[in-house]
Amino acid sequence: MRKLFGDCGRRPALHLRLQFAISRFAWLAAVLFAVTLASAAEVPQDPKQRGSVIGVIDGVPIHEGAVRVGPAAREAEVEALRPRQECLMLNRLLWDAVRDKEVKRRGLFISDEEAEAARRKALESVETRAAFERSRNMMIAEIAALDAINTGTDPEEAYRLHVAQSGMSHSVWESNLAQAVDPSYLPGLKTGIQTMTLDRMVGGVDRYKGSNALRKRLARIIDAELAAGDARFAAGLATNPQGPGNPDYDYMDNRRLAWWTERTRKMDVIIYDQRLAKQCPISDGQVRLDAIPK
Repeated sequence: MRKLFGDCGRRPALHLRLQFAISRFAWLAAVLFAVTLASAAEVPQDPKQRGSVIGVIDGVPIHEGAVRVGPAAREAEVEALRPRQECLMLNRLLWDAVRDKEVKRRGLFISDEEAEAARRKALESVETRAAFERSRNMMIAEIAALDAINTGTDPEEAYRLHVAQSGMSHSVWESNLAQAVDPSYLPGLKTGIQTMTLDRMVGGVDRYKGSNALRKRLARIIDAELAAGDARFAAGLATNPQGPGNPDYDYMDNRRLAWWTERTRKMDVIIYDQRLAKQCPISDGQVRLDAIPK
């Protein structure tokens, strides 16, 4: 049996197995939108490097700023959202770590020429332009909603009046509302919308050599490996079924999830903070902790 308390001075540590229990489609939407906002607003500091170390994932420190949701001016309105957001962020750290570990294990890389070609393709893509407009409209709607809340409008009413028609899901709105307790969040959005351009959203060559590009390459490799041993997956890969609810799409999605879940279980995760460890999960859509001491 593994020891429950790590060798971390006098701080108690829980060794945990974290698994992906978030509604996959809501989670991906939330992450993609958050990445767009961060890119547009140019968050001045990487949150992964802020604050004290509250745990490790396979030896890589988890900094408090990567997980914590700060104090709120409207405490009663966001208190219920705080644990959810912290668990979402913790879960994302785990999945980022396991993907990056797999990229390194396989020795994957992207050349400068490949990165520049990918960037040009993204700039010229109709889908990229459509995504840019959607993201911009969502930012405008969110700014209007947060301004309304600051003048006394109920958050649910603000979502209905300003945000729902932009296409932002309620789960993404809740996630962003939890982040908006940070006093710099709304000013950051307002600055971001003024400087947001297609070129900036697409990013430079380094972005196409970075972790996201490598993860996409890894995803294609894993799909090929799954298809080699699974005729139904191979058929789906050939026909590219679209959308949740399509049986072939869901089958492929679940096969991919099973592949990754197996690898998350091999990650060594230590959380020093007892409260953070015990609050996840609190409902479906959170990090699941297999075993927490009573």
